[in-house]
Amino acid sequence: MSLADLKKKKPQKKRKKLTVEDFIDDAQAYSKGEPNISRPEELIQSTSAGSDCKKSTKKRTRHATFSLSEQCIAQLGELAQESGVNKSKLIRMMVKQIKEQGSVSIKNISPDEDLD
Repeated sequence: MSLADLKKKKPQKKRKKLTVEDFIDDAQAYSKGEPNISRPEELIQSTSAGSDCKKSTKKRTRHATFSLSEQCIAQLGELAQESGVNKSKLIRMMVKQIKEQGSVSIKNISPDEDLD
């Protein structure tokens, strides 16, 4: 028995059978803008069952804490205001650009050097 066997697995939901005629009728009603559903009782059951579900969101970013000087914060704020891009995204864009260019030599910068 491996650790993978111990993972909790979500039970798969059974799909309700829908006839071809019901599907076509629903598609035609949808194209006309009518909220007509051939089996509304199934919709009510499925939506009420889903109200207990929690939304699972995948985070693409992680929270990070670091220090910036007041001047750097002000400059970042100005850049964000001028560009209309939020500060976090600006920092991510700058890091990505520096990494891709590879032209900035961080080895030559002293950690104690004041960059303001």
